[in-house]
Amino acid sequence: MNRRVIGGRVAKAQGQGFENLVLGNADKCGFYAIQIPTGCKVLAANKLIRVATPFDFVLASPRGQVLFFDAKTLAKGRFRTSSKFGHQVDHLRNLAMLGHHAGFLVWFRDVNAVRWFNGLIDFSKSLGPEEGIDLGTGHEIDFSKLK
Repeated sequence: MNRRVIGGRVAKAQGQGFENLVLGNADKCGFYAIQIPTGCKVLAANKLIRVATPFDFVLASPRGQVLFFDAKTLAKGRFRTSSKFGHQVDHLRNLAMLGHHAGFLVWFRDVNAVRWFNGLIDFSKSLGPEEGIDLGTGHEIDFSKLK
């Protein structure tokens, strides 16, 4: 197996672990969590293709607070949106413009920092952990910090 395949599998496993952390910590903070499943489209009988979903999660609290976001993990470096995330940026920006908490939840693994980036931020530049809202670490996320 080549290094790219192994790296891809490791990244996928780390992303799944982060999504599980999100679900567990959402519950601890009193939020009801909905994870958007992987999207697909039926082309014909027994033929499916993958399609992009708008984002990963919707969280709702008993106080009426609703969060819309996509979860990302980075091994190191800065967060950059790419053309493959463009549809997510558009959806999350539109929700943020309507006054909702919408954006990206990013785990910077090299510094063990989880940060929130509002959907209204300028995503044309790369973003470091110091530019996001501190919600915790890769062990504990406190969604109640978003007011």
